[in-house]
Amino acid sequence: MLSPEEVVRRLRESGALWEIAAGVSGLRGPVVSLAREIESALAFVARAETSEEWIAPAAVSFETLERAQYFASFPQWLTAASHLSGNEKVLESIAVSASPAAVARSSLARADVVLPPAICYNTYAAYADTSIEAPVIMTAQGACWRHEGEKLAPLERGWAFTMREIVCLGAQRDVKEFLDRTGRVLHPAHALVPFSARLHVFSVELEELSQRCGLLALLLGLIHFLVQDP
Repeated sequence: MLSPEEVVRRLRESGALWEIAAGVSGLRGPVVSLAREIESALAFVARAETSEEWIAPAAVSFETLERAQYFASFPQWLTAASHLSGNEKVLESIAVSASPAAVARSSLARADVVLPPAICYNTYAAYADTSIEAPVIMTAQGACWRHEGEKLAPLERGWAFTMREIVCLGAQRDVKEFLDRTGRVLHPAHALVPFSARLHVFSVELEELSQRCGLLALLLGLIHFLVQDP
């Protein structure tokens, strides 16, 4: 069996894998079919649990992360989104500069939103300050960003990567049943992957997700299949 390093080396040599920055990579060729098959398998599991699939926003507000106590847990992973202003003088200086990329980088405005570190935060924001009569189970897939510094590694730990999540909001009994039910399905799933891998299932219990409801929320994150353990 090929080592993770050998897999990455061969993909790079063939041009199937390339990076524009540490942890930000692209794929092309037959390996894309494998990635799509894994995504389809995870989507099949998610849709067997719920028919409520979302297209989550491509960004999350600073306030949502603050309310979810993200900054007390993983602030070092944060990646924010910025933009150029509409100031004509600034834009003109970029356009006529001999190094427009450098000038553009130094002219970026203060970030207004964050690139999502996980899909679930926008789910929590959508239901904040509301009451639910029955458990809510949703699923979504999207791009997530976590800058983990020296731990970044191609295909194993990306700064940007795709995440599929199933989120359950409800009473503690409801989310416990959800975790038990999906766990029985997911734990044997890694045996279907044609290389050494482990399916990582993460659960997060957030107290007082809503001040009005006092809900307990549990996130079952189907993060991604790793070439090797972190």
